[in-house]
Amino acid sequence: MTRRKRRRHVSHFEYEKDGMRHMGVKFYIEGPDKKGTVNVEVREDESGVYEYRYLFVDVEGYPPTDHRY
Repeated sequence: MTRRKRRRHVSHFEYEKDGMRHMGVKFYIEGPDKKGTVNVEVREDESGVYEYRYLFVDVEGYPPTDHRY
């Protein structure tokens, strides 16, 4: 396995809206059969604790595009 293959790229962004700090993170995952992209967004509440706004995984090839049943 090459060094490039082992490297995990994580992108993130931060912004402020209505006086609340928000942060988003995007990274890639891979299992034995599928690959996917994880998307997360959190926001900081009044007490400084981050709450999840959403977390979802976009799996490559799902749902299947061939509709042979």
